[in-house]
Amino acid sequence: MQPNAVIFSDAGPDIRWVGNEKGYAKETNWSNIFRDSVYAGMPDFNRFSSGQEFGTHWIPTETDVSIRPGWYYHKEQDSMVKSLNKLIDIYFNSVGLNSSLLLNIPVDRRGLIHENDSLKLNQLGKFIKNTFSHNLALKGEIKTSSNNFKKIKNIINDDDHNTYWYPKKEDKESIIEIRFKNPVFANVLKISENINLGQRIKKFHFEIKSKNKWELIKTGSTVGNKRLIRFNDNQIDAIRITIKEAKDIPFISEIGLYKAPNLR
Repeated sequence: MQPNAVIFSDAGPDIRWVGNEKGYAKETNWSNIFRDSVYAGMPDFNRFSSGQEFGTHWIPTETDVSIRPGWYYHKEQDSMVKSLNKLIDIYFNSVGLNSSLLLNIPVDRRGLIHENDSLKLNQLGKFIKNTFSHNLALKGEIKTSSNNFKKIKNIINDDDHNTYWYPKKEDKESIIEIRFKNPVFANVLKISENINLGQRIKKFHFEIKSKNKWELIKTGSTVGNKRLIRFNDNQIDAIRITIKEAKDIPFISEIGLYKAPNLR
């Protein structure tokens, strides 16, 4: 059996460069692109680095960055490995913005990953595992704008990207609320579209209800495979996601609410 291969360049054909080597994707990040409009080395590449809403080819971005200042090993950079806080920020601004993260880890002169790099990788892995291992949204009752906020089954927090909810065509706005009988303590939201059916959301609002008062946390643009939003620790009675604009009927496959550990 031949191993699977992914071909990467500025324009694909499988995945494309996000446009920088800092580890940060664009706030608006379409996976679609007109492949023939982008080519390697083009001088105005950033004009298309957010993707193209009605692009003909599905070529999502890959966000690349090195864990060190350089791409290759240098002994004098052993003390310059990115901090855990920086790596977490990169994760939320790459994976959390509908992109894939390519984190470069250079091997040292022994042919091994240096202990400093290994330590930060383990810390990052532990943080991600601890954050996303427990979906607090499972404790809530899901209601949607269709049929006057009718209760629906837990198809948007069942950890199955093949199940999804979508609004009726006549709905002026697509609204999902998750209401909690007892308040939950959280600071991270996840939203995922069913990308088997395309990427459709153009603008959304995320609100939380705490102490009987609604507060707007984020006005976002694209969602795609995964959108992660960090916010201050809150005791939450309910959350509300409103799809304000979409290029077609949106298909929401997953919503998650999590409590990330606070770092010292």
